[in-house]
Amino acid sequence: SYNLSHVTTEISPEDVYKEIQLFNKFSSYVKDILPGYEHHPLVIIILCMDSRISTEELLGDSRDFYYIIRTAGSVIREKEMEMIELALVEKNVKLVVFTEHSDCAARKVANNVEKRNLYPSISRALADREREIVKFLERPVVVQKIKSGQLLVKNAMIDTKTARMFFED
Repeated sequence: SYNLSHVTTEISPEDVYKEIQLFNKFSSYVKDILPGYEHHPLVIIILCMDSRISTEELLGDSRDFYYIIRTAGSVIREKEMEMIELALVEKNVKLVVFTEHSDCAARKVANNVEKRNLYPSISRALADREREIVKFLERPVVVQKIKSGQLLVKNAMIDTKTARMFFED
């Protein structure tokens, strides 16, 4: 099965590793048959690393059409800001979308005193999320691109069950 539907808790890490190798062999074979084309995406989407958020379900066929940044809780830090800025300058990205999603484990950790103590870095990151987005929006390149109409930055909430994105205006 190509979808790991046979996986149980008894599967060994070695078997999972072998499955990943098989999946890559199949996927790279498909890429050989249906090669993509050289272009640079115009959209960057910052997503949580939650595997329930499938970019294919969320955006359709997302191969080569979006830069996807996945972090716990969709939180960016300086290195992600620099990568986004580089894509704005070098690749002419036109849209950056910051997302959050329903039923987020990182958000649950940040909201639970016991779990906050177990996972302090996740908790701090979620507490800093909005401040980090503001820092990104204050970067000179970002300010200039927004003012000149070359860039939009949007926020969206993802319903994890339906894969619907609800954009804030």
